[in-house]
Amino acid sequence: MDLFTRTDSRCSPLWEAPDYLQKSNAILARVYRDTGRTDLASTHAEQALHRARETGDPANETDCLITLGSLHQLNGRVDLASAHLEEALRITRRCDFRHQQAEAHAGLAHVRLGSGDSDVAADHAETALTIARELELRLTEGRALIALAAVGRATGDPATAARHAAEAERVAQEASYRLPPVARLS
Repeated sequence: MDLFTRTDSRCSPLWEAPDYLQKSNAILARVYRDTGRTDLASTHAEQALHRARETGDPANETDCLITLGSLHQLNGRVDLASAHLEEALRITRRCDFRHQQAEAHAGLAHVRLGSGDSDVAADHAETALTIARELELRLTEGRALIALAAVGRATGDPATAARHAAEAERVAQEASYRLPPVARLS
């Protein structure tokens, strides 16, 4: 018998497990997004979303929607970014996924800010910040603070922008997280 022969028919290779494909595609989507390969990231995120829906997994579906929202925002497709993030928010509210709810709000804050809706962006950012602090989600807290700093800049309030940017920088240092360059423009 060689190493590749199955001795027990109940055992299947890891790559045949239903959630393996979904999770690996979701991870690859984020890796490709973070390394600037948004074309590959979108492909993997769509595949992961399809698999999450196929298996009836709302937590993974929400993760995929948030990832797709960020990808569409990076690609300038604000309408699709908004649609995916709003859908993620509906699921998080229905299922009480507070962590993902904070992420969806933070994403929507950035999307709304990009489309010039500073008031709605501020509301989403404040909600994300509140949830992130309640749950001690440092990275999401940093993203919410970055959004609030950007709202301050967009609304002509440099003092608020500087305060939130400094808070975001502090959170990033405490969490050993590198802020995107835009967050440093206070």
